[in-house]
Amino acid sequence: MAYGLCTSSLQREITALLHLLNHHVRPYYDSKGASMYFLWLKNTVLIGSLIESLIVGCLVAVAAKRIEMVAAMTLSFVSLVMTATMFWASVAMHAPVDPVLFPKIMIEQLSASFLIAIGGVIVREIRSSATQRLPGA
Repeated sequence: MAYGLCTSSLQREITALLHLLNHHVRPYYDSKGASMYFLWLKNTVLIGSLIESLIVGCLVAVAAKRIEMVAAMTLSFVSLVMTATMFWASVAMHAPVDPVLFPKIMIEQLSASFLIAIGGVIVREIRSSATQRLPGA
């Protein structure tokens, strides 16, 4: 099998799955087990994405001293606007995008933007509590 022609890991995984299915080997999932597996997989990816947004918000706030909240809120807003713009631009270019997915995408992106701002709040609170400590305590 020519794996060298694949350009991304997703393509390699799809090719490997098709190669596995061509040999008539099936995973030990029935339809209920497969749906449960994909439910957990989808939720795990969503939680990982949200944790990543929180970490990005913290890193941006750490890099921007004294203007943590401005930097985190700006990144949050720009991220939200860019997602909406890219979605509607792909719809306008007649790309194969289902407009019904827009609310789901925006809710996930709104959650990510909210966690970016929370990352800025976390760093701001840590820095403000560090400066307010008494020297002898």
